[in-house]
Amino acid sequence: MPEQGPEPWSKAEFYRRGQELIAGKGYSELLALIWDGLPRLQYPTRLSIELLETYWRAGWTAEIEAAALRLLPHVPEPGRIAWEAAERMDEAAPGALSLARIATVLSPGEAVAMACLANCLDAAGDLGAALANARRHEALTGKPGQLASRQASHSWSRKRWGSAAVWFDRLIEATPDHLRHRSFRHTILEQQARERAFPTTLPVADLVDRLLAEGDRSSVLFVGARGEDMEIRFHGMPPRRLEVIGIDPELGQTSDPAATGIALHYLRDILSDRDEERTFYETRSGGGSSLFPASPHAGRYTSASGMDWGAQLEVVARTQVRTTSVDAIRDRGDLGRVDSLYVNVQGGELAVLRGGRRVFEDTVAVQVEVSFIEHYAGAPRWEEVNAELVEQGFVLVDIRSVQGVRRSRVGLSARPDNRLGFNRWPSWQLAEAHLLYLRDPVDPARRGGRLFRSTRDWLVFAMWAEYYGQIDIALEALMTLAEEPDLVEDPGSAAALAVEIEPVLERYRAYFRRHYG
Repeated sequence: MPEQGPEPWSKAEFYRRGQELIAGKGYSELLALIWDGLPRLQYPTRLSIELLETYWRAGWTAEIEAAALRLLPHVPEPGRIAWEAAERMDEAAPGALSLARIATVLSPGEAVAMACLANCLDAAGDLGAALANARRHEALTGKPGQLASRQASHSWSRKRWGSAAVWFDRLIEATPDHLRHRSFRHTILEQQARERAFPTTLPVADLVDRLLAEGDRSSVLFVGARGEDMEIRFHGMPPRRLEVIGIDPELGQTSDPAATGIALHYLRDILSDRDEERTFYETRSGGGSSLFPASPHAGRYTSASGMDWGAQLEVVARTQVRTTSVDAIRDRGDLGRVDSLYVNVQGGELAVLRGGRRVFEDTVAVQVEVSFIEHYAGAPRWEEVNAELVEQGFVLVDIRSVQGVRRSRVGLSARPDNRLGFNRWPSWQLAEAHLLYLRDPVDPARRGGRLFRSTRDWLVFAMWAEYYGQIDIALEALMTLAEEPDLVEDPGSAAALAVEIEPVLERYRAYFRRHYG
């Protein structure tokens, strides 16, 4: 019999196989499939963008520039491919700026290309050119402040306060009656004051860095860590003293351990309080996916983004998953001591806390998201989350952030001002908040059974309290231990604090005298 030739190529089979690989996250095979299919299909724009998106999903952003340059001679919309590639790269990378410039040359009247270039210029520190590009964007679109608003929000999220100040100033210039912009500009002043006073490491963190044993890292369990840039999140902490364990089923590693100095580990578990089969509800808004379905009342509310909660939490897929608990992850050997906890899992926070009671006996700080309205059907109320943390020995000390909601039916165009304020008017219903809980080592009744018996426990507690802005609490703990070194089993280590703490106190005295006195 003659040898059978290769099966004929099929467009339908190509797309069917592509969907399978996307669902299974088979990125290497998917890239090979797309590269093979692109010339057969004459380099369609949507498929070319899917190629770039695949590199991004896989975390291979360093390869996007080469892929884009390979595509440009063949695609029908080269300008669009250039900016689509730039937006999926590290914005500060020279290649991203180069592609953004190419995009504006190939698509000179395209507002998205101009916005992409402004973002890359901003990241490169060329704010003058970025602002000039923003003004051209405004002239083209007839929308004053539109690009400045985007850049202000982006710079804020990246904690580039100098850049954020420039963009908010442009926003205020373009929209002088917009009160929300002015209030955010004031917050930037506070952040800039901190950056000037403490440009690298915060004072208590610097002290802890000098006193901890060589190689000792304080660990933070980051539950719901989708694509977080850890070097930004933990700015002000000494990287060599941090270990971050990120847990999220769709986690994308965006931080380079070699670049940050932080010890980073990632787990893709779905957390609850036990090992069991559950239904996982994937929503239209990826960040809203949950073990709980959306409440039928969610559409009553509109978020700060202007999208009603019902639309954001619309279920697009249901998947059967296996959950586990924090204690079980330690039992299998993937988790050690947890000094600090961050948990944001869309209604599942209470189960995470209950499923880690043994692990959290050593934990000194918890930041947890809670809901005050019913986003998810059957999800625990915030009072239950609070009661669990109080039972575990924590004290509520701060509201880190809030999100207000509008009533969808009314249809006002205002975006809620999500900052706490005194006698704020107008105001919005409180929908969500990130609450901060700490131990209280100064109160003997709250020290717990095994915490705060070593100098290390007190130092780590003070470092995390300072990170969260609780300067008084951090300094009170260190002063208490310095005055009473016999509180710990290694009093010799504690005694050194008596000398070390005074320069830290003086730095903060000077800071508060200047800015809050």
